[in-house]
Amino acid sequence: MKNQVAPVSKTGEASLTAEETNLLASTLHASLSLEEILRSCYRAISPRLPLNRLCLVPLRPNEFTVTVYTVEGSASDPSVSSRIINLVDSRLRRCLIDGNEHVVHFGHPSERDQTEEQFLLTPNAHTAAYMRLVQQGVLNGVLVLDVAEGAPLDTARTAFLRLVVEHLSFALENSDVCYAERRQGRQLQMISEIAKQAVRLKNLEEFLNSVSALIRNEFDHQLVQLWTPGAAQDHLQLRGCAYKSLNNDVFPSPTPMVDECRRKDAILRNNNALADPVWQPAFNVTASQLAIPVQLRGKFLGVLYVENSRLNAFPDEDLNIMEAVASLIASAFDQLRALEYAQQSNEYMQALLQSVKDLAILSTDIHGYVMTSSAGSQAILLTQHPSVLGKDLLTLFTNPKFQQEVARYMGMQDLPTLERKRVPQETAEGQRYLDVTLQRVYDPGKRPLGFLCIARNVTENVRLHEELEALTMTDELTGLYNQRSFFSTLATEIERSRRIKRSLCLIFFDLDWFKKFNDTHGHLLGSQVLRETAQLLLGKVRANSDSCYRYGGDEFIVIMPETQSKTAALVAERLREGLYERFQQQISASVGIAEYSENLDPKTLLVKADQAMYAAKQKGGNCIVVAD
Repeated sequence: MKNQVAPVSKTGEASLTAEETNLLASTLHASLSLEEILRSCYRAISPRLPLNRLCLVPLRPNEFTVTVYTVEGSASDPSVSSRIINLVDSRLRRCLIDGNEHVVHFGHPSERDQTEEQFLLTPNAHTAAYMRLVQQGVLNGVLVLDVAEGAPLDTARTAFLRLVVEHLSFALENSDVCYAERRQGRQLQMISEIAKQAVRLKNLEEFLNSVSALIRNEFDHQLVQLWTPGAAQDHLQLRGCAYKSLNNDVFPSPTPMVDECRRKDAILRNNNALADPVWQPAFNVTASQLAIPVQLRGKFLGVLYVENSRLNAFPDEDLNIMEAVASLIASAFDQLRALEYAQQSNEYMQALLQSVKDLAILSTDIHGYVMTSSAGSQAILLTQHPSVLGKDLLTLFTNPKFQQEVARYMGMQDLPTLERKRVPQETAEGQRYLDVTLQRVYDPGKRPLGFLCIARNVTENVRLHEELEALTMTDELTGLYNQRSFFSTLATEIERSRRIKRSLCLIFFDLDWFKKFNDTHGHLLGSQVLRETAQLLLGKVRANSDSCYRYGGDEFIVIMPETQSKTAALVAERLREGLYERFQQQISASVGIAEYSENLDPKTLLVKADQAMYAAKQKGGNCIVVAD
């Protein structure tokens, strides 16, 4: 029997309700961890479509290899694993190329291709579904489902899978953004720690091994090495090393990439060492390699070499950070070797800092006056001063609250570090946000020398986070706040009412005859009714204090702080009349009102409003009931 695209059944289970759709979305967006997102996806699909296995294959720049994430086991506690595979000719590769969905039935195991047999499907696979992951029209990967026997992919199940894949694509994008933000924060922390080690440690070997361990541990690299020139010409010796291995590996000589990095005096990178092993790595499991020359004022001091078991472990945006790390190593290396751990030379540090353009790195004396600064300091801080050298560090920041924190920190000898995220900074170009770390610097005798300040511009990250936060708290159809936002706000407002001893009301209404309208006129007009209801609702309440929510389906809620039930009833009546007139008596509203009283929790208050709304519905609708 030849395998083929399965026909889609004309019958199937009912489509998802609005509540089920909201639950699906909240389930997949509940975590930013890739493993937890995949587990949630597996749990969400299993009740409607029993699975033997689920595989995620993200589309990455590499042409010949991909990472496969596999989820299998019980729906309550599925396991997640990953592996890198060669992308040979297969249904998977064709799907990644053409971007089409494929559903395949197998009459015999021989009909499965090699990739399916070895990596994607279970031995008894009966049906395989290849679903494409698309975000903003761009193919980002493929979801492969090993469907259990006896579970046909009818119209309803296929539509359900597409809805799951749509939310999965967005959840994975959020996960990537979160990972990038955390990675940037860890990079900043690593640079700060290396800078501290440069002035703390007493000998070169200790510093180089400490730096190697910091780089490896922060990003789970397979291997980090620091090679320096040896006694013989063209000979390199290993001075710093940290690696992850079950064996006591010995590295008698540098890898080919390290040698070529020295010869070319250039950064070398291979993000797919498995498929294109142009430079033989030290470990067989290595998938990505990076070699960076360590230099100071044009003088070659060594090579920083890193291996990682993940594909594409060294993207373009990381190269500037790693160059800055190499520059910090170069400065400390030169000082420790030539000056025997003498006080840090301003000339050396300034030469280093001139190569760092993406960070503001400032060193000050014990009074807080800037002695050295990186080339990027002016661009990051955007101060009115033509130069930051000699300026009081406090005056370089514009936020009064942060200035006070810095002043207190400098006066507290027992506080070694001050770290603040998203510090507002007013500039001629508008407000931006900075992540700032201040570190107290000591000499070998533990006497204070001054302070090290590192600042990074995170404005774009803050704005992106705010946009993503808004998406999770807002109903996509109406633009009102969603159910998740409602419960958070209600708890806050009840606590506020309890504290200030003022009233609070909930208006809970449901559209009468909406289902009949939807069935008669179609979902497009039904959606338009919901949007117009939301706009009319916003026009009837106080914009500066009341908040409006789409609770689910055709149910809406208004939180009215400092409002008694009589006033809420007047607002509700204007809303009821407005809806009845707007939709020409085809749709009205059943409205319930509940007023907060002492000792009521959010859930109880909501239940009272819901019961009042149901009572209005029982009276025939198009009326208002105030809860006792």
